Amino acid sequence: YYVQAGAFNSQALANALRDKLAKLTPSPVFIENYQHRYIVRVGPFANKAMTESLKMRLAANGVKGSFSLLQ
Repeated sequence: YYVQAGAFNSQALANALRDKLAKLTPSPVFIENYQHRYIVRVGPFANKAMTESLKMRLAANGVKGSFSLLQ
């Protein structure tokens, strides 16, 4: 499982979110280039419950709209 925290047309915006997330979680934070967008993801996680915990922490810190992905 992964948490997708954002998708941007701008690499600078993706980098800014990646840097913010790196301060909020010890989990790996990375940017994936997909169809001319920069996708910011966190993970991997062993189960969906772990992603739910992170999503709540992100929302409490102003990162809204993140969602879990099974990959």
